[in-house]
Amino acid sequence: MSTETSKSLFEFFARAYRDTNERVAFNYPSWITQLKSDAPAARVAHVCLQSALASMMARPGWGGRIAGLDFDEELTPVHYVQALEAIRKMNPSGADEVMAPILSGLREYLGFTGDIKGTDRIDGVDGGSGVLHGLATEAAGRNAAAVTPVDVVNYMLDLSQSAQVHTYALDGLGLLYGLDEQHRRAWAVGDEFQSEQAIVWPNSLEKTLEEAWMWFKAPEFSNRAFLEIETLVAAEKKPASALLVNAARQDLPFYPAETKEDDLPTNAGLLNRCLTAGYQKVVVLVSNHYLTAGRGRAELILRHCLQHGLRRVIQLPMGVLGLRSQAHSILVFEQGANVDAVAFENLMDEALTTTVAKGFGLPRRARQFDRGNAVGSSHIHSASVQTLLNRRPGSGKARKILSFEVGQFSPLDAIAPVRDRYEFMRLGSFMDVFRSHHVVETGDEKRSQYSEIGAANISADGWVSLGKMKDCPTDSLERRQAQILRDGDLIMCFRGSPDSYAKAGIYRHQPGVQAVPNQSFVIIRRKQDAPDNAPSPELVLWWLQSQYGQNYLQQKAIAPDVMRVAPRDIDALDVPCGPPGLIEEEEKRLLRAQQASQRINELRTEVAALLEKAWQQ
Repeated sequence: MSTETSKSLFEFFARAYRDTNERVAFNYPSWITQLKSDAPAARVAHVCLQSALASMMARPGWGGRIAGLDFDEELTPVHYVQALEAIRKMNPSGADEVMAPILSGLREYLGFTGDIKGTDRIDGVDGGSGVLHGLATEAAGRNAAAVTPVDVVNYMLDLSQSAQVHTYALDGLGLLYGLDEQHRRAWAVGDEFQSEQAIVWPNSLEKTLEEAWMWFKAPEFSNRAFLEIETLVAAEKKPASALLVNAARQDLPFYPAETKEDDLPTNAGLLNRCLTAGYQKVVVLVSNHYLTAGRGRAELILRHCLQHGLRRVIQLPMGVLGLRSQAHSILVFEQGANVDAVAFENLMDEALTTTVAKGFGLPRRARQFDRGNAVGSSHIHSASVQTLLNRRPGSGKARKILSFEVGQFSPLDAIAPVRDRYEFMRLGSFMDVFRSHHVVETGDEKRSQYSEIGAANISADGWVSLGKMKDCPTDSLERRQAQILRDGDLIMCFRGSPDSYAKAGIYRHQPGVQAVPNQSFVIIRRKQDAPDNAPSPELVLWWLQSQYGQNYLQQKAIAPDVMRVAPRDIDALDVPCGPPGLIEEEEKRLLRAQQASQRINELRTEVAALLEKAWQQ
């Protein structure tokens, strides 16, 4: 119902900007007409702002109370104009930029149409936060990271364990509006936090409206403009012990201020004050990019978060704030107590999601989070701070923390169900695992050709076919001799979309062809000095494709936007190598699978031949 009301409001106000037989549509504000590629989005955002103001005027105790509207009467745009004029007079300096163009538009519309009757009347405005959430989402281009979806907001509210919360104004629209309509218990705050002064907006938003006259950034503009409207009509905010923060679009929201790095993003540490503002609990939505960081920053970030009371890391299901490959997490900070352990909770389970609705005012994303199923989740484990920060040995080298995503510290053994049944050998002890790199252009006049292998060239049963033939400098290919596939090499996609990630196959050499996998692959090649009892490449592939191998790779995945696994974790995979009797049984099962696959391919060939002759004499 809320999105239907949002859409009805939007369509009502949008009619003022359309030409009809009776009149010519009036103009948008001048800064919108000056835009080029962003103009359509700017026009949508402008109408959404008008619709939001109308909705807020209809909310009992808000604009109606201030402007003296009688809610026993059926409201028309005339009443809204009167209410907006009253609020503008109360705070002219803060209202002019946002409200002046809206007032002029409504007045011009009423000049054409007079008092509104019949179908033009605004009916059913419940003033609930759901209406505003839909309008704010539409104004921001349905960006789920900018306007937090309601299901995620309510889960964050549950984590706050607070009857009243503050939301940080930067990207705070979804947090502010995405609440149960009957229980509005959130107030927006800027950098002043708990003080009783008037709202002081975050510095990064101060010039957003000024910039809007030069270019249009949909999420930034709508966030700033909506929050200014909220400040004009909102009741006085109440104190709160918890702060909700949406940092999903920030690269490094929390970062040590004393760190000196030349390549740091300009907004690094932008939200540090949120952790030192005196709130008992701070609940933060972040992209998994922050947890992986890159450039060796993950451990530094983890230490910084621990110093400020990080108590929980919760992995949300993939796709609930964007594409199916995008991952986000929630960090929970608690003040006033020493952190000796961190709880990790993995909600990356498709059973915790439902099909997402699409349409006006609804975020663009792959799935909807079913927070009801997340209550009492069994995917929770704790790790001591000492365990988190100690470097763990791996392949004789010190292991740096590449990420502090939930799966990186899971104590679960992916191959526990068969651990006692088989003897195991570390993959890296008998096979080399190394990345494939791009064949670069050097300018050498002597040219060669090679077949580039991608995920699409690996069949469901693990056979690798040749890919697109590419031309390259001969000297460049000669420097990549190790990457030219040999007979019996395994390749595995170590980074990619959920459909491509961990896809593996075995290469069979074809005379006269040089094949090189693209840079999303690792090559797994048998060592010359491999032990005699080491599993064959075919058996290793069989293990990688099994539920145990796949579960291991899923558990070790680092997943900010595309899933990826560190080659060292592939190297560390345990592969069954005994007892001989059980291995022999598994080899027979593998042989039967290969024979079945061969029969399937023969049948496909037969079907293709029949189709080619279909309907012929």
